[in-house]
Amino acid sequence: IEEVRASSEGIQVRFKGIVTAIDGNNIYVQDETAAIYLYNQHSKPVGLSVGDLILVEGKRTDYSGLKEIDSNATITIESSGNTLPAIIDVDDFDMLTQEYQSRRVSISDVTVKSQSGNNLVLTNGTKDIMIYASNGTPVYTHIQDAIVGQQVVVHEAFVSWYNGLQLTILDVEKLEFVPLTDEDYVDIAAVEI
Repeated sequence: IEEVRASSEGIQVRFKGIVTAIDGNNIYVQDETAAIYLYNQHSKPVGLSVGDLILVEGKRTDYSGLKEIDSNATITIESSGNTLPAIIDVDDFDMLTQEYQSRRVSISDVTVKSQSGNNLVLTNGTKDIMIYASNGTPVYTHIQDAIVGQQVVVHEAFVSWYNGLQLTILDVEKLEFVPLTDEDYVDIAAVEI
């Protein structure tokens, strides 16, 4: 997949990878070298599942900096039940360059910096990272309850890109807001004063 990502936009490509997530008609695929996003695959095989090894033939495109495979690629399931590539534990946001797009990551030791509409901004105290959630999704509803200063654990997110780094979370259970203690509320109130 690393070679596919390096290829020019508009080129027809052919590669294999393991399905790491399915979001409607959008599919995340990864191999040992990299990951890529398959956009709007209406003709995906019936029964396609996470853990399937697939052969993909389609056109490599970019959308606002996100390297992807254009809609209506040909997808063939080669095998099922494969082990997913490991989730990458991130402790330095600077490591999340475009080369990490569409990979699964986890992040801990962060707090809510702000929340507004579709955007949840987390901070490690030095750097910020944004999680984007589409309107009407369970994750969108979940982030509306975020409290500035609250600790967060991101158990699984996908490195996305829209004119810059952002994360996509597909399952509410993968974004944990650590319950605040009375002491936490006092600390947050003191900062706001």
